[in-house]
Amino acid sequence: MVYEFNEELHICTRVALDGTGAREPSLPLEAGANDDDVVVARWVDGHKHEVPGLTTKRLRMLNRRTTSSTGELWVGSHVETRHKVHIWEFSPLVV
Repeated sequence: MVYEFNEELHICTRVALDGTGAREPSLPLEAGANDDDVVVARWVDGHKHEVPGLTTKRLRMLNRRTTSSTGELWVGSHVETRHKVHIWEFSPLVV
């Protein structure tokens, strides 16, 4: 298997070594107890694999600096389900 960390989505993906088959995303990554712990990716089938170079401290930093909401643009209700729908404007957060 070939494992890759997607920094934008904060997940790990895996694909067969020969490149056949679909790229499978991991479950959401969870930070460990200590800052120096290496993050372990998990998949729905129970498979686990360490994410090389990704520590708990780095994952927490990545999770903090994603985007910042600048406000709600529109609120409405779905016609059939009557679920409330919100549209927010997001802008990149510069750290």
